[in-house]
Amino acid sequence: MDVDINQKYPDTIKLIISSNNIQNCQKVALLLQQNGILSNISPNYSIIKKNNKSILENGCNIILTNTKINQIEGVWKKIKKEYSLSCAHLEVDNKYKGCIYNFLNHTECPG
Repeated sequence: MDVDINQKYPDTIKLIISSNNIQNCQKVALLLQQNGILSNISPNYSIIKKNNKSILENGCNIILTNTKINQIEGVWKKIKKEYSLSCAHLEVDNKYKGCIYNFLNHTECPG
């Protein structure tokens, strides 16, 4: 991974989440606001495979602003807990794109 964890503020940190537990992105935005996390949130829809069926889930594209690399895990834990998420897609400065668990060096990546 070519991401410098000492880089104070990367140009772009994008977290993409989806779940049956997400009703709308406004609630996600309120959670981030309550925790002082500066961000830009827009809704999306994800189609995933579950039990050999295509399932449509509500999702959110979250662009984190003024966030340090070492703060990503804390943001993820808050969102993961609130919405019972199993995974998320993470993009950092076009240097990393993939499962958030691989970025955090955890072995929990379900995919």
